[in-house]
Amino acid sequence: MNMELVSHLTFNLHIVLSIGAFLLICSAGVWASLLAYQHRQLKSHHSSSFVLKLPPIQTMEKSLFRMMWIGMALLSGSLATGFFFAMGPEQVLRSKILLAVFAWIYIGILLLGHHFWGWRGITAVKATLTSVCLIVLAYFGTKLLVL
Repeated sequence: MNMELVSHLTFNLHIVLSIGAFLLICSAGVWASLLAYQHRQLKSHHSSSFVLKLPPIQTMEKSLFRMMWIGMALLSGSLATGFFFAMGPEQVLRSKILLAVFAWIYIGILLLGHHFWGWRGITAVKATLTSVCLIVLAYFGTKLLVL
């Protein structure tokens, strides 16, 4: 295989992994928002018909962490393939990678905290939403930094 074909395939893989990670982590953010709403409704002893249609909180949390694990794997692959293209002089790529690495670290801390210290509930919701903000900044915020 020539280097141009490898570069092209790596770039396509990077794009697919990046979009997958972004969509899954943002979906986890929506899921975390639903979990927070469900938690708030149950704590206040007011269960709306919407909350009653949601799965139980424990199932919601398991699904949230499953999404975050898969999102972390996709983001890891995206970062690994992205470093291949980061050697150029463009400052935009460096800021994208830096923000994505911060998100990766934050997601890693959340997953380790859940695994070793049992982080759940509102702690998991806040960490997930913070991770989503970092991912959104990594993908779209770099445009603001350039302007």
